[in-house]
Amino acid sequence: MKPPPARRLCWIELNEFDLALARALADAHGLTHLAQVLALPHSRTTTEDRDESGFLEPWVQWVSVHTGSDSSVHGVKNLGDVDKLAQPQVWETLSRAGVSSGAWGVMNATRGDAPACRFFLPDPWTFSEPGHPEELADLLALPRYVAKNYLGLSKRRALRLGLRFLRALLTSGINLALLAELPRLALAVGRFGPKPFVFISFFDVASTLLFLRYKRRHDPQLTLLFLNSVAHAQHHHLVKMGLEPRHI
Repeated sequence: MKPPPARRLCWIELNEFDLALARALADAHGLTHLAQVLALPHSRTTTEDRDESGFLEPWVQWVSVHTGSDSSVHGVKNLGDVDKLAQPQVWETLSRAGVSSGAWGVMNATRGDAPACRFFLPDPWTFSEPGHPEELADLLALPRYVAKNYLGLSKRRALRLGLRFLRALLTSGINLALLAELPRLALAVGRFGPKPFVFISFFDVASTLLFLRYKRRHDPQLTLLFLNSVAHAQHHHLVKMGLEPRHI
């Protein structure tokens, strides 16, 4: 008899995610898929972690999630300061046990010592960490440039990197799925204007489609998908409306 197939787990991370707001939006707009996810059994985890600056920033919390250590142990206080992280991240621990993984867009993280991590796309702000495999560099170059030069973009360089990004998308095999999302992008631009959170939301859609492509190609036992558009929507839209986002 053949052994049973290895179980698969997809771990989705939503940055600065407000559970009460998500439920309200699902009810108000009939978002049935979101409502189904929110109705699943869940648990709440808290930590006594504190930061001397008075803030416990999301990028610090994600290091704690991935290592199981609070900031007093892992010592990471700022975004991108993970190149000397001593605590193993979850995909490193699993790799030592022979469990394959793939991590996409994870915040403040490195692939580290995880040969069984078959693909790894870091967030755009962790400048020291390359993507794996090397082909992901074409996808990472544009968002990384924007993140590093947010207040002083060179239009010429942004265009050059944008063409590189577009070429990577067009050769990825997600063309039809991405085209199907363009009408939604047009509607969002028509309603809100060319605001950053509109394009960041579309970027999350494109990123998810690419993630699914890599997930099918490499078929790891654990996959992690990090999505950041909720945080951008709060920063660029809700705060301007005078609303105070409550994030986890």
